[in-house]
Amino acid sequence: MWWPKIYDDVKDIVSKCPNCQNYRINYQLHEKLHPLLPPVEPIEHWGIDFIGRLSTTQSHAAKSTAARALGEATTENMANFIYEEIVIQLGLSFFVPGLPDIQPSDGMLGIGSI
Repeated sequence: MWWPKIYDDVKDIVSKCPNCQNYRINYQLHEKLHPLLPPVEPIEHWGIDFIGRLSTTQSHAAKSTAARALGEATTENMANFIYEEIVIQLGLSFFVPGLPDIQPSDGMLGIGSI
């Protein structure tokens, strides 16, 4: 079947449909993508996520995880977790020179300021 003006016709129908206008999805990108470079050293990149149920997970290079149940997803709780479970337990300040590259979280507000 050949429909030479299908794009224009569909666009016209969608623009007049109340449900389409109320529930439309914005596909426009607001900024460029930020590809993640693979880590070179263990514990060089961190991935931080807040999750409801614990799923199988592992680190980017060291193939290990650190997890703790937190009452609230706050910057203070995350900072305490990183210090108590990673820096102290792994002796991170002696293991990796400088600070690791903390990867973007799962979008939780307030975590970007760590």
